Amino acid sequence: MNTHMGRLGAYATACAALLFFSVIYVSNDLGGGTNIVRIGVPSLIQQVFDFDRDDFWTFFAALFAIMNPLVALPLFVRVTRGSESAVRRRVALICSVAVLLTLIAAALFGQQLLGFFAISIGSFRIAGGVIVLLMGLAMMRSESDSTEGSDSGEEATRGDAHSHAICPMAIPLLAGPGAIAIIILQSQTAVTPADFGLITCVIASIFALTYLTLRLAGPIARFLGSTGLMVTTRLIGMIVAAIALDMMVIGLRLSFPGAL
Repeated sequence: MNTHMGRLGAYATACAALLFFSVIYVSNDLGGGTNIVRIGVPSLIQQVFDFDRDDFWTFFAALFAIMNPLVALPLFVRVTRGSESAVRRRVALICSVAVLLTLIAAALFGQQLLGFFAISIGSFRIAGGVIVLLMGLAMMRSESDSTEGSDSGEEATRGDAHSHAICPMAIPLLAGPGAIAIIILQSQTAVTPADFGLITCVIASIFALTYLTLRLAGPIARFLGSTGLMVTTRLIGMIVAAIALDMMVIGLRLSFPGAL
């Protein structure tokens, strides 16, 4: 168990370091920013963690509400039903790492992708808001639990648990279009090392929380029950819908500055 947790910590540390230094390198290379070597590693590390804690919790709450690891609990329980503890740990780790790599890819290459297709940030906020709003409405109707969850879960039990940990559990159930949109929008406004540090810390926190939630899937599902999971999902769906409306309003203001 200690060896397993040590490997998990090593994965999280390596991926977080890769995210931060890669984003710094890309931004400096494209924008002619300050050189990391010139700043010095100790000073750079100090700047990384000099972000506003309120901004951290705001970004974390938005990303957590959209991803909602509790939504994956019913599918995870079905996929790993009858499996040994080691298999459940492995499936949880594979799913969490897949989510982590997806969010890192969105943070690293999302801006370049928007630039390649000449998509403005205002238009992307509106489109992302529409996607997130649809997700929130679906969560409030509990579609993922009542309809799709049962069919996909029964198919998953007949398939390979490890492959289902990546698709559909990690992508698109957890790291779906809404989460990717939030990451890209946050990366779009990142300028200072503290901004990149905030993104790195939030992604690392989501990774750890996702793994912990999946590892405790059995006890959580038994504690909440089907009714508790449904109520929790609907409440989070309302938060997601509110976040979506805020994204669309900001996008409309950016696209039509004189109208709003």
